[in-house]
Amino acid sequence: MKKNTITALTAALCLLCTGLPAPSIMTSSAVVSAADEELTYENLTYVVENDSITITKCDKTAETVEVPAMIDGLPVTRIGATAFYSMASLKEVIL
Repeated sequence: MKKNTITALTAALCLLCTGLPAPSIMTSSAVVSAADEELTYENLTYVVENDSITITKCDKTAETVEVPAMIDGLPVTRIGATAFYSMASLKEVIL
C-alpha cells in the first residue's frame, strides 16, 4: 500500500512540474461562466464579454428574431452555439 501511495505522489508531482494546466481550471472565452450576468433585449438573452455582446438564448416561442448590430452601445459580435437550440417555432432570423 505504501508503494502505491509513493507511486501516486510521484506521478502527481511529475504532472505538476510539467507546467500543463489542469483540465478543471482551463477556461474558454466561448463558454459563458457563472459569473457572467445574463441580460435581456427584446426576445434575446445576452452577456457582455470584452466590450462586446454574445447572444446566448432566445425566447423559445419566437417566430421571428432580429439580431441587432448593437445593444446598449456595444457591438453584437457572436451568437452562441445553442442560442437558437430547440426552437421549433422559429421561421426567420434577421441579422
